[in-house]
Amino acid sequence: MYAFIRRVVLVLAVVIPALVMGARRPAVVKRQQMNLLLILVDTLRADHLGCYGYRRPTSPHIDRLASESVVFERAYSHSPWTMPSVGSLFTSLEPKDHGIATWKQPLDERLLTLAEHLRAHGYRTEGYVSHGVLAPLYNFDQGFDVYDSSVVDGRMPRKVSTAREVTDLALSALDRMPSSPFFLWLHYFDPHNEYMPHEGFAFGDGALDRYDGEIAYTDQQIGRLLEAFRRRGLLERTIVVLMADHGEGFLEHGHIYHSTTLYDELLHIPLILHVPGALPQRASFVAAGIDVAPTLVSLLGLPIPQSFRGRPLRLVDGRFQDPGDVPVVAESRWDVDLRAIRTGRWKLIVDRAGGARKLFDLDTDPGERRNLRKRHPEMVQRLEMALDAHYASSSTTAPERALPPEVEERLKSLGYVN
Repeated sequence: MYAFIRRVVLVLAVVIPALVMGARRPAVVKRQQMNLLLILVDTLRADHLGCYGYRRPTSPHIDRLASESVVFERAYSHSPWTMPSVGSLFTSLEPKDHGIATWKQPLDERLLTLAEHLRAHGYRTEGYVSHGVLAPLYNFDQGFDVYDSSVVDGRMPRKVSTAREVTDLALSALDRMPSSPFFLWLHYFDPHNEYMPHEGFAFGDGALDRYDGEIAYTDQQIGRLLEAFRRRGLLERTIVVLMADHGEGFLEHGHIYHSTTLYDELLHIPLILHVPGALPQRASFVAAGIDVAPTLVSLLGLPIPQSFRGRPLRLVDGRFQDPGDVPVVAESRWDVDLRAIRTGRWKLIVDRAGGARKLFDLDTDPGERRNLRKRHPEMVQRLEMALDAHYASSSTTAPERALPPEVEERLKSLGYVN
């Protein structure tokens, strides 16, 4: 009798969890069948989009997407220029850990990328980019079945407009996408200097006016793309991410363009995440570039690689939960040696070459105008110790590579080479 009871208990112990798992399995499969669309707009400041409070009509299509999505109000890049920032996005490693500090350092082929991870789990992976430093020469094509940088082949990217061409390539890609889930990465370059005028998108003749015009034109092309997804019924089964690699300076701190400062006009980036089934939300907690890849992998129902260092932001009952405050570190080692750390309301910028320390209270001074270093020396010491400990834990240097002369000329045109 007792043997029979034990046998029944054992059977139930196996059958009941199996039934529960079976009941849950359709949701898991549905999640894993979601597509992923990652739109990265080069040099796009968050505060020049309507959904982030900008008054000029630069972004009606992005704003529509934002109204149906999660808008991360405090998202930050780890670098003020493209290569280290995109390296962090795709590897979920900070620049100190993927090692890209100059234009001579391609992405290390030994590092696992988001595209490689998705392809290993059955995703069709395609990327269409419009920046020479993202071309296959720099190894950013790792993990892509199709990787196309043809819109800048033999052309100076700052001398041409490529947003329409990128969208055209994306629409052609959709026509031939298989029924299996896909990952589509699109990189739009147009808001990068030099700022070109576009008919129908004129705000004035000044540099900032033309920059806004470039954003508005790029927004129109992104609108074409999103409308195609809507018409095909793809938005209902596609996670859409829209973000930037970094921002742009217009003399707020005596600098124009990007790469050589760590102020928030360069580090504060838009991050808009559309997840089918999730509620629209304004998320006020801090999110970092390295958090994006593990968050996407988690949302797709896939295992997060051990090499990813970012935090997966969790979706609970249709809303993203505040993960708590974690310091965000940024750096630039290209013709400068700058490091920054932000935690809570405080941000410290350290000039390791010149010795300067700048402390800002972002709650009362979001424009980073008042250096409080002398008023709060204990906070400077505390944050600098945290910064030193952060870099002492690990660091690496990506291998350098000699580049063809025509590539160097292109980089000189962009200001990447003196």
